[in-house]
Amino acid sequence: MKWFAQVAALLDFNIRSLPKRKGAALAAVFGIAGVVAVFVGVLSIGQGFRKAMVSTGSPDTALVMRSGADSEMTSILHRDEARIVADAPGVARQDGRALVSPELFVIVNLPKKSTGTDANVAVRGVEPPAFGVRPELRIVEGRAFEWGRNEVIVGR
Repeated sequence: MKWFAQVAALLDFNIRSLPKRKGAALAAVFGIAGVVAVFVGVLSIGQGFRKAMVSTGSPDTALVMRSGADSEMTSILHRDEARIVADAPGVARQDGRALVSPELFVIVNLPKKSTGTDANVAVRGVEPPAFGVRPELRIVEGRAFEWGRNEVIVGR
């Protein structure tokens, strides 16, 4: 019980001397608050990314990448390998064809119309089966691209 009295006396002394240490106390309070604010901000960004990754896509859609690739941009499957995936058992089929969409995903620098400075733009090269593989895609204005023409579909 003696130690409790000593701790209480120290706390009482520290609280009573607080007005004499206003600057140091405020610096400590703002420093701790700043660290907490940055920590909460970083955690919220991480949670936002996690939610975006979980809420997008479909649980019955698989992304097939080469061994050792950690993203779509670093993965390359050649036509023969894409055919092996399309012929694999368990791949969904529609009208007798495998629901497989070999795609090319790259980031290109294009000048922004408003400022003229470069901006990173994601470009995905797809084939017609992409609309069957990704049923959440829908064209709200215009038409789908035609095979053999240099056309793009732009998202909002």
